[in-house]
Amino acid sequence: LAGCGGGGSSDGGATAPVGDAIDPYMATFVSTCAPEPSVTDATSGAALNVKRTLKAATKASATTATLDVTYAFYGTADCSGTARYTMALSGAAFSLSVDGSTTVGGASADKVTLNQGNKLPGISGGTITLNGVRFATAYLQASATKDLWRLTGTDLFVGDTKALDAQGYPTALLATASYKKQ
Repeated sequence: LAGCGGGGSSDGGATAPVGDAIDPYMATFVSTCAPEPSVTDATSGAALNVKRTLKAATKASATTATLDVTYAFYGTADCSGTARYTMALSGAAFSLSVDGSTTVGGASADKVTLNQGNKLPGISGGTITLNGVRFATAYLQASATKDLWRLTGTDLFVGDTKALDAQGYPTALLATASYKKQ
């Protein structure tokens, strides 16, 4: 700093923000394969597994972006082979908001809200079957899910929903990454 005509630093070592809160999430993230008990094979009744893709499509503000969301459902435990059904969703009703930050396990994490519009507008009550895959109606309805996210390199860790704070955000992160940044 002295070479620039300034004195020493008086900020106590704090670092300036690198960009907007949404910037680290302006990417595509693919989840690990996970059981999805509310989506089943219409014939056997067996629960399917899902791989999700979240792509921040358009930055709407410093804290929000629209999302393209894809769900690929598999009959295999490791999501290998051909997906049984794929649902691709996008539009203004699908968005990610960074609501603030917190400290978890000694490191910063973001409080986020994942807004997902109605996946099949006009459907209400019961179940729906599409190409041999049965969906519980609640799975298809609009939702706003509060979560906790920490991006470490290409690993995206999400909140452990076993314990929530007073605002409804998880208070801890899952031990393993749920998504990989592409």
